[in-house]
Amino acid sequence: MIAGFLLLAGVLFISIAWFGLRQAQPWTLTSLFVAGLLALAFWALALSPYFRMGIPVTIGDLPPFIWIPAVLILPAIILGWIGLR
Repeated sequence: MIAGFLLLAGVLFISIAWFGLRQAQPWTLTSLFVAGLLALAFWALALSPYFRMGIPVTIGDLPPFIWIPAVLILPAIILGWIGLR
């Protein structure tokens, strides 16, 4: 079930970026930014039981589908903003 939602979110992100940003629609950058921040908040919420118990969570403990988008969100927003100008 979760894999299906992750796949759905990935396709939605790519579709909005491909079709919206290519047509220079300013709402797409805002939508992608907010959705990316909500995704990061979701993962923080999902990992909160570990944080509350004092279990150290390092980047090596996280699967790549969590930390790679987290690292790439800021460069993606900057490049999208430059592309819209």
